Amino acid sequence: MAFLEVNNVKISGVSACVPESVQDNMSYDLLTRDECEKYIQTTGVRYRHIADSQTCTSDLCAKAAEKLITDLGWRKSEIDALIFVSQTPDYKMPSTACVLQHRLGLPFTTMAFDIALGCSGYVYGLSVISSLLSSDIIKKAILLTGNTQSKNVNYKDKSTYLLFGDAGTATAVEYNANDSDIMLFNLQTYGDGMNSIIIPDGMYRNPINEASFLENKDENGNIRTPMQLKMEGMDVFSFVISRVPKCINGLLEKYQLSDNMIDYYLLHHANLFLMEKLRKKLHLPQEKTPYNIECFGNSSCACVPLLMVTNCRKKLQNETTRLLVTGFGVGLSLGACYLTTNKITVPQLLFY
Repeated sequence: MAFLEVNNVKISGVSACVPESVQDNMSYDLLTRDECEKYIQTTGVRYRHIADSQTCTSDLCAKAAEKLITDLGWRKSEIDALIFVSQTPDYKMPSTACVLQHRLGLPFTTMAFDIALGCSGYVYGLSVISSLLSSDIIKKAILLTGNTQSKNVNYKDKSTYLLFGDAGTATAVEYNANDSDIMLFNLQTYGDGMNSIIIPDGMYRNPINEASFLENKDENGNIRTPMQLKMEGMDVFSFVISRVPKCINGLLEKYQLSDNMIDYYLLHHANLFLMEKLRKKLHLPQEKTPYNIECFGNSSCACVPLLMVTNCRKKLQNETTRLLVTGFGVGLSLGACYLTTNKITVPQLLFY
């Protein structure tokens, strides 16, 4: 197992931004009202913030970053690194991190690169950026995570269309040897499940062709093109229930962590049914496991920092907070992190 302990690093703040436009799953006209209610009850998703055709993930992340940098009082000339974690970049090339370095007015001395991960992206991104900072060469950095996954789903695909919401987030991290946070990671990969969540066409393994734009109906009546997201729900369920508890328990056992050392368990918001199965299997206290899935849906790698802003903001701003964070999904990729923060800056949720 890939255990990682990072020292001499501190999280200074977290911010999040969502599109202003909100869709109500009760208005979905391919299901009856009773079917819509049953879907919402099962998945927990009633509302989703959806980006319009002109809004990209980078737009949401840039707004979150600008606000966070301002509230922290950081000089942009001090920021040495920027990492953008997403599977909905601006372009096939160049890297969106390069676009954001220029857009945010960061110096040319800034290290900037993308990480192409989805639901596990916040945990992985935090492990990478904190590792870069721990050596006392890079002093301040910005981690941007988010997705506009609504752009990749078909309105006629009932298995995915009603699930995903869009969001972008920013996390400010800095070197601090005197007042560092605890950062402990367990990172895993199960690439044999790569086909469980996939967009088959559009890159170099399966280049775009005429058939890429043709809609196909699966055995459950869901309709999508090979250029749109396909998810095998039962495969994902099996992966989460069998692998995620082992990953979390492995982290707890490795570093001898107990429930009284954790204030919040922040689970990736896959869907309510799956989250509750996972919470109960791990015996996590309900009062320590906040959800916001009803209002935001599954926002991929933005889920955890968005949850920090919407549900944990007051405590994060005013107290030392101990978190057990997980991310799991497309890849299949999985990560768990034990993390402490101390009175960090958390702006109110932003809208784009």
